Amino acid sequence: MTIRDLEYVVIDTETNGLPDQKDASLPDWSRVVLLEVGALHKIGLEEVDRYASMLDWPFPFEIHEQATALHGITHETLLCNAEKARDVLHKLNDFAPRGTLIVGHNLMAFDWHVLCHAYDMAGIDSVHSGILYGECKVLDTKLIWQAWNAGMRRDRFEPLAAFWGRVIGARPTTKSSLQHVMDSYGIHGMQEHRAMADCLDCARVFDLMLSYGMVGTVLGDGWVDA
Repeated sequence: MTIRDLEYVVIDTETNGLPDQKDASLPDWSRVVLLEVGALHKIGLEEVDRYASMLDWPFPFEIHEQATALHGITHETLLCNAEKARDVLHKLNDFAPRGTLIVGHNLMAFDWHVLCHAYDMAGIDSVHSGILYGECKVLDTKLIWQAWNAGMRRDRFEPLAAFWGRVIGARPTTKSSLQHVMDSYGIHGMQEHRAMADCLDCARVFDLMLSYGMVGTVLGDGWVDA
């Protein structure tokens, strides 16, 4: 498979806050509400389609100030712009059908849990939630970035690590937020922290990871042929 043939959908979510951390190993997602979801469909380096929507839930919930400070979404914003939550989630299934490669940053530790909980709250049978349970493949750019940096640190040869950092176009760093990864690549991201803006930024990072061979290096030779 070549980069130009790779088809994938980038996913990002915005929520009313973070999960309660009653136990370090078991975060409580019960009060986390999905406010907005973005999905960007690409084949190779070309954009095919995009979908983003806020969600209107039929129950009251709080939006934490810290969350609003980050993404700017308020109850007033939702009242003017949101679609019914069930409709949005069904559209998301149609946008990323069974077998789709799903890409996201911090996808496995955050967005995946948010989506699972959202489908449950919407009363959509998990068997019919193709994006979650439809044999979709998942790639988390944060985990790829961490794995690559861990491999570089294991070398224990700073000159070599610095050399490879120049070769693939990124500076070695232990930080792994989307903004830090973009800074390492010298990418100027979107100004707003919203679902589609983050999808576009993540896609730019993933495109560079593919172009420089990082994905194949981390996941195994032959996965993608640049």
